[in-house]
Amino acid sequence: MAVALAAIRRDLTSPDQAVRYWAAVGVTVRGRAAVAATEPILLGLLSDAAPGPRIAAAEALARYGGADSRTRALATLVALADASTQEEYVALLALNGLVHVTDLPADVRAAVGALPKAPARSDQRGNGIERVIDQITKGLH
Repeated sequence: MAVALAAIRRDLTSPDQAVRYWAAVGVTVRGRAAVAATEPILLGLLSDAAPGPRIAAAEALARYGGADSRTRALATLVALADASTQEEYVALLALNGLVHVTDLPADVRAAVGALPKAPARSDQRGNGIERVIDQITKGLH
């Protein structure tokens, strides 16, 4: 059973950051009309204290938002994609959000290309930051 957009809209302001994150993802998968219907709330999430909801909201707005919202969202994603100032998985989540924006402006691609290609700090596996930066800058998505 599909969750109604009204319930997702309510969840965008939940006190639980995981609920806000998944609500923003739910808006994104519903596309342009859902983003338009929740755009003011998504814009508010660009200032969320937690990076997950900020990134999910920014991806939604970067893909389907109005021109001003899109500009703010892309700036948010680029800032959070900097592995020298963010936790590596925050940076990778932001980079993955940028991968899903099919029509990235040249200045955004250049800003991503200028980001540090930090080495993985995890003992488990490589973080893929360098690969995703290359994918974005070369337009391979």
